Amino acid sequence: MPVRFRYGSFTLEEKRVRLATAQGCPPLWVRLDRKIPYPVDQVRSITLLAEGARLFIKVTAEVPVATYPPGAEPDPDRTALRSSNMRILVTGGAGFIGSHLTDAFVAGGDEVTVLDDLSRGRPGRLDPSIALHKVSITDAPALRAVVESVRPELICHLAAQIDVRVSVDAPADDAVVNVVGTVNVLEAARAVGARVLFASTGGAIYGVDAPVPTSEDVLPGPEAPYGTAKYCAEQYLGLYNRLYGTRHAALRLANVYGPRQDPAGEAGVVGIFCGRAFRGERPTVFGDGHQTRDYVYVGDVADAFVAAARTDRPGVWNVGTGHETSVRELIDLLGHASGRDLDPEYVPARPGELQRSALANDSAARDLGWTPRTTVADGLAAVYAWVADGSPDRAGR
Repeated sequence: MPVRFRYGSFTLEEKRVRLATAQGCPPLWVRLDRKIPYPVDQVRSITLLAEGARLFIKVTAEVPVATYPPGAEPDPDRTALRSSNMRILVTGGAGFIGSHLTDAFVAGGDEVTVLDDLSRGRPGRLDPSIALHKVSITDAPALRAVVESVRPELICHLAAQIDVRVSVDAPADDAVVNVVGTVNVLEAARAVGARVLFASTGGAIYGVDAPVPTSEDVLPGPEAPYGTAKYCAEQYLGLYNRLYGTRHAALRLANVYGPRQDPAGEAGVVGIFCGRAFRGERPTVFGDGHQTRDYVYVGDVADAFVAAARTDRPGVWNVGTGHETSVRELIDLLGHASGRDLDPEYVPARPGELQRSALANDSAARDLGWTPRTTVADGLAAVYAWVADGSPDRAGR
């Protein structure tokens, strides 16, 4: 665990920082391996982190927000979509989240291309005008060929192995996709000067001892290979930012749900419960149902990606509601949405399952101007209506 020392008195120079120490003691000079990317007048505090023989600094800066003359303020619901258009490649763009994100970018006038191996993705989820390349991120030459052909300014990297249980059974296979595949994306992006926006995990990265709601400065402690691989991929993004001066960023997603999530699949409890409720089947609950998760609606997640895309800065941000919802509460809300009296079947808890999880979203609100707008009740109603309508691929947001 790193040892932290916080300094409110400091002096910044080009590539070193002078930290005030105890009264009567000489100041501490720390040489930096790169320039701090903020003007001196925006830096509010510096924290020195000591871990073994290595020293790190964490800089807290106050970045001013753009102001507008009276009458010229942008519509907050459309601000992100009024920015200049971009060429964007979405890996995993035919998937549940990726297809919603693709729609959001197209709605904003961006030029979007999708790369997906279609192991889970479905072409029917995509607007027919979007070019789809059936390529795996593990095939580095084919991936690079697509990237060099499209020459995107931004790559939204959502392609992944997403099943935690698969990662436990086959950790090497999980790492090939989620670690090596991400490195392949970073290398392809470097070849054309593209920025990478990475879909990481918030639910599987922080661990059982994390405070709830969990903020980004909590040290990750993943309990499965899946979360470990996602955290490793995040570290590669940071490494490339340091080595090559790139501005890659990661979004740590909570439990995402919404239309297009397979109601007959093994992942996504909301989709599964809605499918069972529609078919008149009993929902299966592992444990006592008091375990909590942070359920964030897919349309809000797409908005978070768009906001991060328009904010050309590196960073790691949680994307969640900040609120816990128990499985029992979820079933009650679903019963109201479906008009059915649900009678869940309780079975033994799964070993190692987190009891509580929620992601603090203060940083995303401050840095990206993003906050979720969809309540769990409204989102559940939308998913149930989608299931009742036959689960069409091209469902709206």
